[in-house]
Amino acid sequence: MNAYIVLGKGKDITGRRYGKLVTLGPVDKTLAGQVIWLCRCDCGNQNAIRATDLIEGRYESCEVCRNLEKSLRCGGQREHPLYATWRGMWRRCTDKSNNSYKNYGARGITVCDEWRDFERFIHDMGAKPDGYTLDRIDNNAGYSRENCKWSTWKSQHRNRRNNRMVEHEGRMFCVAELAEKLNVSYTSIYEKLR
Repeated sequence: MNAYIVLGKGKDITGRRYGKLVTLGPVDKTLAGQVIWLCRCDCGNQNAIRATDLIEGRYESCEVCRNLEKSLRCGGQREHPLYATWRGMWRRCTDKSNNSYKNYGARGITVCDEWRDFERFIHDMGAKPDGYTLDRIDNNAGYSRENCKWSTWKSQHRNRRNNRMVEHEGRMFCVAELAEKLNVSYTSIYEKLR
């Protein structure tokens, strides 16, 4: 049975293009019975959008692309919420007068060529969730789509190169993570390591 029939009356718009969005299929309906469609943006992000908003042209891209387009129209890159993150990444890796340069650029940490373009950085990383920061998966490798993710401060601090790592049950953990896993104090593990 076709999912759009299950969701109620409405025109089947599966596979149709609306600006940068292509409809994948119905996923829900509003209390008023309007069908909500899962759409994939050209950038790869997916959003659920009411059929009427698509048909009437109120949505032609995902939220990330909409925010980027709006911020570039209304004040340029500097007004975009990710601009400070992007600029900080570049400064740590290229500006010798930056306080963090010694831990980044001086160690050979680079930014991939694609991310010279601010819009490409936004496209690759997507929106930054509240309370998250830009984190490199491998701390000895540079900034790129393949090596970056959004992480909480807690997760990022556990991914530092100066953390003391301990093997437990065949896996490596930083001391804080192992203490949490074993439900013991951080200092008790350090005492045992001494």
